Amino acid sequence: MNKGELYCDGDLVAKFIENSVIEVKGNIHSDAIMHSHVVCGKKLEAAGRKGLIVGGNFKVGDEIKAKVIGSPMATLTELEVGVNPDMRKRYEILKQEHKGIIENLEKVTQAVDVLTKIRQKTELPQDKLELLAKSIQAKLQLAMKLESNSIDMKEMESYFEELSKGKIKASDVIYPGTRVTIGSSMMYVKDPLQYLTLYRANAEVKIGPYEN
Repeated sequence: MNKGELYCDGDLVAKFIENSVIEVKGNIHSDAIMHSHVVCGKKLEAAGRKGLIVGGNFKVGDEIKAKVIGSPMATLTELEVGVNPDMRKRYEILKQEHKGIIENLEKVTQAVDVLTKIRQKTELPQDKLELLAKSIQAKLQLAMKLESNSIDMKEMESYFEELSKGKIKASDVIYPGTRVTIGSSMMYVKDPLQYLTLYRANAEVKIGPYEN
């Protein structure tokens, strides 16, 4: 089934969401959300008769609240709270950039090493000398970019550690097949969990009593 897409700068109120891509800057309030990719800047609540969240992935800034999360069939349901979704997206971009810089740096370093070894044995032609000079310059630039990128990533990781205070609340049950990420901590639900709140403490996802 084709996915519908919706982008909202404020809050979203919807009776039923299924097979959709949703990005909302504010809060989301719905009776049921199924098999969707959801990004929510503040709070997501599945209330009403069903109060269901199942299937897909949900990235939420502050809090997820529902009656039922997941399904008895262990449908993969990925929940992430406690980090601003825009910040998380930026971090993922930095990780990809970091990987690309390392790969390019390895290639340039290899070129510099090969040309340097050849020059130690014989005189390089002008075009190879120019290539060596450009490769050395590129190596220095990439090394500086890698250092800057690493600093940015470490700062963001520290930010995640400090501000990962999001919670996930289920007034009925969270089924196995649900993967929970709060800040930088992760937990796979292996057995049904009832009437509870999931939160992060001491770098782990903890289970506490349900908070209304």
